[in-house]
Amino acid sequence: MKPLYKLFFVLLLSSIAFPSCSSDDDKEKSYSVLLSDLKAKSGVIGEVYSESVNELRDGVTISEIDFDSDGERMHMFVARVDLDKVTIIASTPNDKPELPNPDAIMPVHAGAAEGNGKTVWLGVNGDFWAKESSGQLIPMGLFYKDGVAIRTTYYDGHTEVIYKKKDGTVGIGTVNDIFPYLNDMQEVIGGYGLLMKDGQILSVSEDIAQSSTRQPRTAVGIEGKTLYFLVVDGRQQGYSTGFDMNALSLLFNALGCSDAIALDGGGSTTLVVRKTKPDGLVTFPIVNRPSDKGGARTISNGILVVDNPQP
Repeated sequence: MKPLYKLFFVLLLSSIAFPSCSSDDDKEKSYSVLLSDLKAKSGVIGEVYSESVNELRDGVTISEIDFDSDGERMHMFVARVDLDKVTIIASTPNDKPELPNPDAIMPVHAGAAEGNGKTVWLGVNGDFWAKESSGQLIPMGLFYKDGVAIRTTYYDGHTEVIYKKKDGTVGIGTVNDIFPYLNDMQEVIGGYGLLMKDGQILSVSEDIAQSSTRQPRTAVGIEGKTLYFLVVDGRQQGYSTGFDMNALSLLFNALGCSDAIALDGGGSTTLVVRKTKPDGLVTFPIVNRPSDKGGARTISNGILVVDNPQP
């Protein structure tokens, strides 16, 4: 029989030569339910490098996700909005129901609404825009704000809309869905590219400019009383390349959305969130990385998530 001290020495050597197979590196990563669904069901999210979840208020949560998609580094924000607790409004640079003159970056839109007595939690850029001969930007789709019909015509193909009726009901669809109810419209913001309709994934037409290439993207989808905003950075190799529009459809389907549309993207893709400084000052910093070298673009309209008005 081996002396006891020799037996202990042999066991000690064994533990050094053959370490345990379980280590922190081998443990399965833990994700939020939202990211777990996106990763398992969309087919476009590979390795996840980091995820942070920020609850701005009850009913408004933003997930920031850094990940790989088909060998490309990606950075995306997903905002989940409970429409039983907050609502949406259309934004303009001065928070008035009129065409923007001049246009402005998204923090100005949010600040104007806050200054007019609204409590703003987040905002994203809205419709695609065109530049008139005067240099003024105009949205290319329908545009209603505060119950006022600002634009009642739209450019060819720009038929997608997110809307809110005067009774507070929020929906996503096309102009054909709302034409019978135009008198009931409180807010209407246009888009370009129907991603999902009635629970079905749609393949976005190649006729839509750059729909099949990786670009910065902003998009919105709905599932019952839950609204989802996707803000995807792009055109920044090594940080975030961007998604094509069909990848957006897969993401919204993974979230369980019934309807979804693309908003303006490219250099216009912007996400702002509410920040309160220690002195009580409220600001609206841009939290994504707009792709233009000059920073965030000025835009014609946007969508803000705000507290419900007090009765």
